Order: sequence, then structure tokens, then C-alpha cells
Amino acid sequence: PFPIVKGEDGKWAFDTYAGLEEIVNRYVGENELTAIETMRAYVDAQEDYASQDRDEDGVEEFAQKLISSEGATDGLYWPTDDINGESPAGTNIDQAELQVAAKGEGYFGYKYK
Repeated sequence: PFPIVKGEDGKWAFDTYAGLEEIVNRYVGENELTAIETMRAYVDAQEDYASQDRDEDGVEEFAQKLISSEGATDGLYWPTDDINGESPAGTNIDQAELQVAAKGEGYFGYKYK
């Protein structure tokens, strides 16, 4: 990503400043795309969650949190088991990032409300 430019002395050289700026732009762009994909997956998971009356009160509602309480299905993600099955968030969850998110430190660097 480092462009080659002709200097005042007529010699060609890499433009380090422009190259570093391009690297940052690409990194930020990748993070933005990841955030967009996460939000699309969030909407899909909420629709899946709301398609069932999970607390058996006669009302289908959206999840109020991302990660379920221990042993519960009150969020969009819970560990898959024989009783509750797969969570609306699915199984493509990065477990290391999930542990970071559970501590309130964000998911892939982003905090979602």
C-alpha cells in the first residue's frame, strides 16, 4: 500500500507517510466491516430469539442482553446443550472474544448497547 513518488531531486522513493495512512485506513475499514456484519447477525439473532416464547409468558419478546445468564437462555448466546439446543447467535462465536465481552470489554474491540 506504499505509493512510489518522484521526489524533488528526481529520485523515486516510497511515500512512507501515505503508506502508513493507507494501512490505518484499511485496518479501520476492516473493523467497520466487522461491526456491520456483527450488527446484521445481531438482527438475525434477535428475530430468531423473538420467534419463540422463551419464558413461557405468552409473549414473544426480544432478548434484553447479548450473553445469557449462567444456565439460562435469557440472552442471544448460550452454550449449546441437549436441553436448550443452539442459541440464536449460533456456534460461530469466538470463545476468547466472548470471554472478553463477558467482562464488559467489548467484542472485537467494540462495545454494543
